[in-house]
This record gives sequence, structure tokens and C-alpha cells, in this order.
Amino acid sequence: MSIIKYIFQKRKMHIFTTILLLVFGIILVWWGIDVHEQIVKNTVLLSIGTSLVAGGIVAILDLFRIASQEQVYNNIDNLIIKAGIDNVYEKRDLDEYDSLIKNARNSIDVLGYSLRAFYQSYKEILLEKSSKHPNFTVRILLVEPDSMSSRYRENNEDGKVTGIYKKSIDVIKEGFANCTNIKIRTIDIPIGNMIYRIDDAMYVGPYFYKRNSKSTNTIKLNKNGWLYEEYQQEFDKMWKDGKE
Repeated sequence: MSIIKYIFQKRKMHIFTTILLLVFGIILVWWGIDVHEQIVKNTVLLSIGTSLVAGGIVAILDLFRIASQEQVYNNIDNLIIKAGIDNVYEKRDLDEYDSLIKNARNSIDVLGYSLRAFYQSYKEILLEKSSKHPNFTVRILLVEPDSMSSRYRENNEDGKVTGIYKKSIDVIKEGFANCTNIKIRTIDIPIGNMIYRIDDAMYVGPYFYKRNSKSTNTIKLNKNGWLYEEYQQEFDKMWKDGKE
């Protein structure tokens, strides 16, 4: 939207008042001078008129400045607030996960290739929660370790294929084998983003080429934004197609 169109749509009364002030100032200047004789007829009218004209010009310029700022803020509102972006981090391993996991009440969804750090960090607390709270559920979705996608990612991240992804998944399956409310599935597709939801807080982040996932950026989403729903639907679709 052009700045002039925006002003007339959003600041109609302001621009009309400013134009009226400017026109009134021009009229007073016209009354205060004799154009043909090039002399001042009324110093008071001329002074007031020139002041009003100057003030009107400044007001119009300031109105353009304010309207430009409002357009920027509106763009920020559309891009960030409506999307539901709470924060952006430079890394994947965040300290705030600890308190969120500890205080989680309903459910956790997590999608990744090996999830070694997730299992090592939260195995005990998840086992405790699952035993004390039968309605608390965890869905762990992993890329099939024997798939080409998983082998490619392991080579891409570690520089070679050692089978560490498969070992990690076996450890996770064994560690949670007796927990009926902690479900594990695998899916044979490449994934471009990790998804990590803890109750109403969601974290997503990319898998970059030849870069360790721990050092890649993470975006925190809230439930009120449309991005949250997009990623949740993506997880649910993959979960439905995954195999136990």
C-alpha cells in the first residue's frame, strides 16, 4: 500500500485538519500582503499566516513519518505476531527446555533423526511423569535409521555413517519399552525441520547441509499463531503414516 493511500485510509481526519490549517494560513498570508504593490498590509495576519503555513508543512512531513512507522509496525504484526513467533535462537540446545519438560502437564511431541540429546537429558523425568500421570503422553517420531534419508543425514552431520542413529533409536526404544503412554514411531522420509512441542510451546528448526543440528537456529512458536498449527498438522500427518 502506498504511503499516500495509507494516510488517507488510516489518518483521514488528521490529513484533512492539516490541509485545512495550511489553506487557512495561505489565506491569511494573502490577506496580509498586497501582491500587486508588493507591500505588507497587515503584519499580524502575515505573521499568523506564515506560522500556520510553516506548521502545516511540518505537520504533513511528520504525518508521513508517522504513517511510515505505522506501516512498518503493521508489517511486523503480520509477519511475527500473527505467525506466532515468540523468539528466535542461534542454537538448538536451549536451557528453557528443562523447566518446560519438568512442568509439562499434558503432552510432548518430538520429531528428529536420532534425538540422542533429548533421550539422555529427559529419560528419567519422562519415565517418572509417565508412571505418575497415566494421561500424560509423549509421541516420539524418528526417521527410519536404515533409510537412505537417515544414512545421508548421518553422513552429512558426522562425516561418515557409523550406525549411531540406529543405535540411538534402539536405546530409546529399549528405555521406554515399558511405558504405554510414551509411544515411538519411525517414518521413512527425509525431514527438513525438527519439531519439538511441549504442551503449548513449540520449537522448530532446520537441518542444514553439513552442519551439526545442535548449532542450527531454533524458532519458538506460540499456540495463537498460524505457524504453530501448520507444524502441528505436519507432525500429526507424519505420525499417522509412521510405523510402530
